[in-house]
Amino acid sequence: MNPSIPTITHDSNLAVRGNISMGWGNVNGAEYVLAEMQPARTSGGFSFVKRMNSAYTNGLTLAELLNSADQSSIRIQVTAANQLTLQYWSGAAWVSVGAAIGGLVSGITYRFIVDFSGLGTAAGSLKFKIVSEFTDALVGEQSGAGLNLTGATNAARPKIYGGLSTNDNNLFGPFLKDGSALAAYSHVNRPTSNGIDAADGSGSYADVDDIGGAPDTDFIALPAVGNKRSVKGAARALAGRTVKGVAVNARLSCGVSGPAQAKLYIVIGGVRYYHPTTLNLTTSKLPYSLTFELNPATGAPWLNAAAESAALEWGVEVA
Repeated sequence: MNPSIPTITHDSNLAVRGNISMGWGNVNGAEYVLAEMQPARTSGGFSFVKRMNSAYTNGLTLAELLNSADQSSIRIQVTAANQLTLQYWSGAAWVSVGAAIGGLVSGITYRFIVDFSGLGTAAGSLKFKIVSEFTDALVGEQSGAGLNLTGATNAARPKIYGGLSTNDNNLFGPFLKDGSALAAYSHVNRPTSNGIDAADGSGSYADVDDIGGAPDTDFIALPAVGNKRSVKGAARALAGRTVKGVAVNARLSCGVSGPAQAKLYIVIGGVRYYHPTTLNLTTSKLPYSLTFELNPATGAPWLNAAAESAALEWGVEVA
């Protein structure tokens, strides 16, 4: 059975300012994207982008910020049809920060932004904004100060749900960081051509460039340990923003027998640089995300020229 690489969609995530924990994926139904565990924060920012494919139903959860014990501290909740509210855990119940934000329209891609401070204290503050991702138009915002956040102890990783509609599968760029999420930015792009590793297995960049729809209908298949594939996309223009990480995102699965591990890598100047984390795959297609916080070719922080270059490649190798 072949380890497969279906839909490496929006694979190069570039994010700026602060310490960042990123997760990524296309999610449907009851699926979710869970970022890696980070050191617990009591202040910081959280943001992600999601396309609203159909109406949001009252009672469902869009996203959560989990604490270091993997318990929910803060969540974005649907409190009426197509209306969202930021809520925090009091220790006994969920408390809304303010009046629900409405005006959401199916088919529009939105950025959801949460800033928090004073988690675990009796005098914390929360701010929630929704903006149109492509126009930056403000949809609505909530904020509260002097909040009793003793029950919302800390934030250690985001969890983003796909269960708000039957095909709500456009999600990318979620991160948790120090400082305000309002000042942060995540640039994503999909493959537009094959990279230097294009001979192994079957399939091509065109099988892993999906945006929405049914991402698992086509994919690259790699049958043996050591097989690898890389792709590259159009140059990125970051408007002078400081790059704090390049993340490789992949949706992966393995067969019921044979290789069941993979490594993500980037290619700079024709040289492969592997992320030190080895991924343990399952037979279900799941999203994975690993971030190169430094440029591995130099061991130094990323320069914009390197992160923006159309020559930057990303890939997957069977381990």
